Amino acid sequence: KTHNLTLVAMSQLGRTLCAMGDPQAARRLHEDVLEIRRKSLGLEHEWTRNSMRILADTLEMCGDHTAAAAFRAESCPTSVKTRDQGMLASPSPRYPW
Repeated sequence: KTHNLTLVAMSQLGRTLCAMGDPQAARRLHEDVLEIRRKSLGLEHEWTRNSMRILADTLEMCGDHTAAAAFRAESCPTSVKTRDQGMLASPSPRYPW
């Protein structure tokens, strides 16, 4: 469940659920992805921060604007690790999260 490509698939499924009108189910998936990325990559990694932004979008769709704003603020990088600094697998360039 922690492999990057699994997390990418979970994130894409969350986006699909949002598009199909089920943002609450998407929220749970995006929260899981973010938790795993925080633990495995840390807060400063670009993929962790991108997961925060995706979760913020989902929270907006759920009507939780306060939480969305908090995740957006937290996702602003101070310094960011890149793919070259320690990821297991690089995703497709089309899907950098």
